[in-house]
Amino acid sequence: MFRKLSALFICLLFIAGIASATKMKSSWKNPEAKPEDLKFKKVLVVVIVRQPYTRKIAEDKAVRVLQANHNVEATPSYTIFEDVDTDKDAAKAKIQEMGFDGIVLIRQADQPDTKKYDEKEAQSWNDYNWFWGIWGGTYNAQFRDDNLLYLETLLFSVKDQKLIWAGITETKNPKNPAQVVGELAEENAKYLQKEGLIPKQK
Repeated sequence: MFRKLSALFICLLFIAGIASATKMKSSWKNPEAKPEDLKFKKVLVVVIVRQPYTRKIAEDKAVRVLQANHNVEATPSYTIFEDVDTDKDAAKAKIQEMGFDGIVLIRQADQPDTKKYDEKEAQSWNDYNWFWGIWGGTYNAQFRDDNLLYLETLLFSVKDQKLIWAGITETKNPKNPAQVVGELAEENAKYLQKEGLIPKQK
C-alpha cells in the first residue's frame, strides 16, 4: 500500500505482541492499483458487525494505529454512523461531505469465500457500486474458543471510486476483537508488501 495506510497493518505487528493465529486464505489486487493511488489523507475505518461494543473495540484498535503514525487522519465509523445498516446512499453522501478519501472496511466472510478471489470474475470487484452494495449487511460476531473466524478486508479509494485491494483471512479460536484486528493487520501487511502496495520493512 502506501506509507500512511501501512501504519494500520505494519505497526500492529508490534502492538499485537503474540504469535498470530490468523492466516491469509485469498487476496485480490486491482490490476490498475499503484502505491501513489493510495496516499490517503483522511481514512474512515468501518467494521461491519451488529454488536456495538465489538464494533467499537475493533474500529478503535485500527484507528489508534493509524493515528500513531501522525500522517493520516483516521476516524472510526461508529462516531458518524450509529448503525452500520445506514442507507448506503446516505452513507455515501455523508462520507463524501466529510472529505474522506479512503475506507478500510472489515466484515465477516465464510469458508467458501476463501476461493472467491481466485476466480477471473474478481476483476469486476473494483467497481464502485459493488463496494457500496455491501455497506448495509451486518452479522452477529462470535468469539468462541472452538471455531474458525473468516474476515474480509477491503481497501477502497473514495477519491478514485474503486476497490484497491481485498483479502480474506482465517483466525483460529479468536479471543477478542482487538486481538483479531491486530493479527489481521499483521497478515494483511505481508501480502500488501508482497504485492508492492506498501513498502517492505527494513
